[in-house]
Amino acid sequence: MTSFYWSVQTTTTIGYGDIDIPFGLRYFQIFYLVIATYFVGNALGRAGNIKEEILDVRRQHAWRRREISKGMIQEMQAPGLHSENCQVDQYEFVVASLVTLGKVTADDITPIMDKFRKLAGKKGYIELEDEMAEREQVENE
Repeated sequence: MTSFYWSVQTTTTIGYGDIDIPFGLRYFQIFYLVIATYFVGNALGRAGNIKEEILDVRRQHAWRRREISKGMIQEMQAPGLHSENCQVDQYEFVVASLVTLGKVTADDITPIMDKFRKLAGKKGYIELEDEMAEREQVENE
């Protein structure tokens, strides 16, 4: 018990080594210091996250207030797809919104879109028949 008490005192940097605590209070003090250390660490961690939470709220507020414009449509369009018109489909809107809100980055989206373009080819969409034909081709090789 004495060594456990000493280790808790040392790790919590309280360091009561010079004060003689009655043996019965050591149990309470060990429990109290462990719980207190947890709560102080938790509070400091939350205080550190406040800046990120404020930025997240600001991004969401700006996204909600944003009005439709030609610039917005052009920003939301997937490169290489629908670039000749001023239309955004629901998937382009979702991806662009997630990037704007900081939920994902463009670097997260790029490999996914590269795979889509590889699978879709020039058509711009993927069909089940294409997938089945590709599997048969791989199996025949």
